[in-house]
Amino acid sequence: MESKYNQTSPLVYIKGLHRQTDGYITFFKKLEDNQVKQYHYKLEEITEDLLKDWVDYDTYISLNSFFIPKRGNVHLRKIYNLYVDLDCYNVGMSPEEVLVALNNDFFGSVLPVPNMVLHSGRGLGLIWHIEAISGLAIERWMVVQRAIDEQLKQFGADSSVTTDASRVFRLPASVNSKSNEI
Repeated sequence: MESKYNQTSPLVYIKGLHRQTDGYITFFKKLEDNQVKQYHYKLEEITEDLLKDWVDYDTYISLNSFFIPKRGNVHLRKIYNLYVDLDCYNVGMSPEEVLVALNNDFFGSVLPVPNMVLHSGRGLGLIWHIEAISGLAIERWMVVQRAIDEQLKQFGADSSVTTDASRVFRLPASVNSKSNEI
């Protein structure tokens, strides 16, 4: 499998996720004292200069877009991606061990090869690009998400992603403050 594991620049990643969206993309950052900072941008507004303010500790980006600058399933504009968050540390495996097992026994047979594989600091994020569908088709999206989750439970799949199309994933090059890893 040719992976973009830890090799994708933040801007390339964002453009790959959101392709031609005309919706809003959410940037999310955890701050001290359980505070958060959240902003919404159109794809054409996201530049290398803008990203300098975001690529830091605990920075996230939405994997799908919204028709108003507000993150939530009810505000979905387009669904561009299927994904799974593998908290493999919860099942006693390293991200590297999980990736080897997935490459050997899952990708290309049980599941398609993901378009992106990201190290989250303590686990893995797998992302599959799909043909864009309306945010109103969230029920169909959830059916597929649940099937992916079921296949990957043994690797620590986080079931909360099966119903959350407004989910944010860690932005590449940002640092996970829990593990202090990029």
